Amino acid sequence: MPGSAMKSASGEILIFCLTLLIAFGGKVTAEPISGPDVRLPTGTIRFAISPSLFAEKPPSLSAVRDPIGMVERAAERWRAVSALRIDFQRTQALSVSPSGPRGDRISLITAAATAENLALFPEGEKSPPAITRVFFNNLGHITEADIALNPFVRFSDTAGDGIDLEAVLTHEIGHAIGLEHSAAPTSIMNPAFYSATAGFSGAVRLAEMDKSAARGKYGPAGDSTTECCSAIIGTIAATSGQKLEADIWVEDAFGRLIAYTRSSSEGVFALRGLEVGTYSVYAQAPEAGYPAMEIAGLRQISSGEVVQLRGRLESATDLANVRLFGFNAGLSRRPIILSAGLNGQLFLHGDAIKGGQIAVGFSTAAISALNNSRFEADFDQSVSAVVVPIFVNLKVEAGEFNFFVQNAELKRVYCIGCVKIQ
Repeated sequence: MPGSAMKSASGEILIFCLTLLIAFGGKVTAEPISGPDVRLPTGTIRFAISPSLFAEKPPSLSAVRDPIGMVERAAERWRAVSALRIDFQRTQALSVSPSGPRGDRISLITAAATAENLALFPEGEKSPPAITRVFFNNLGHITEADIALNPFVRFSDTAGDGIDLEAVLTHEIGHAIGLEHSAAPTSIMNPAFYSATAGFSGAVRLAEMDKSAARGKYGPAGDSTTECCSAIIGTIAATSGQKLEADIWVEDAFGRLIAYTRSSSEGVFALRGLEVGTYSVYAQAPEAGYPAMEIAGLRQISSGEVVQLRGRLESATDLANVRLFGFNAGLSRRPIILSAGLNGQLFLHGDAIKGGQIAVGFSTAAISALNNSRFEADFDQSVSAVVVPIFVNLKVEAGEFNFFVQNAELKRVYCIGCVKIQ
């Protein structure tokens, strides 16, 4: 009997990895995971919808007018950009499969407050808004994916107060098809996705990196007119030869973020699902002392091409690394939402920023930072920020972008996917 595994994916800002040996040689791994390319073997999943979404709604969904419609719209976002097939049926089942090496082969979406579901949220309303439990075998083939909505929190649609249910469902279906968490704030797969969309009506959209990730597993949508799909694969290491766990990302000729991943502990990375285009590839590992470096300059990638790269990063000291940021007020990890012709102030808090000789820049020339006008501000005794005025050109491409902080030695650390232009 082959071994099997189960992945629990959550929406917490801080995720801790846990591996537990269980019967039949399987394992239980909390998000994020590494290992096989976890995917639906046929590109198809059929969700069973619990009565808690279409019959008697629990208190957590009392402010949601159409939960089923939200489920369908969340699924359509992934179907529209890839060859995925996502279907639905109704069921009388209420509870997710118990933990263990095997599920019941029913991919359930439920909001019911049963004992089994409540056990997934031990911290009540402080737990993540949903948990997706994905069962897969040793080949990485998904055999079941259960989505449980947290019964302790209040969900809403765009007309109510609470956590945006459609954003939550879009994120969790991403896990159900095999996608992991993303560190990029503008990705729907970011652990803090639901706070990132708060206050922006209709703001639940897939970023380009989300679309590339889905196409990389399942290919382009059948009615797509765009040539696809290409891949960039390779390894990243230090100049000493030490393999690095690093951020790897792809930008197009306008500086838009197209794809993003994190290399394995062995330095291996793969960026798939790229449309035909002209791209640059970058890498960084600032937590280990390695600033950003362009490992492949702008080059045209054709349909179906697989580009292989070997990147080498040089270490540096006194890197300016942003931990928190904000636009015009406050500090957080929420993405900065900009539009053409907008003026404002970028707040930055992090390592070697205050008092340092830093400069701020963006991956697109359409956003200018007035570094000569920067100043410092204190929020309290423990939190300070550098404030840099910025301006968005009237002619700007929509999409997700990066900004960087550069130290006196001209070494850069990027905040990847931290800016969205709409």
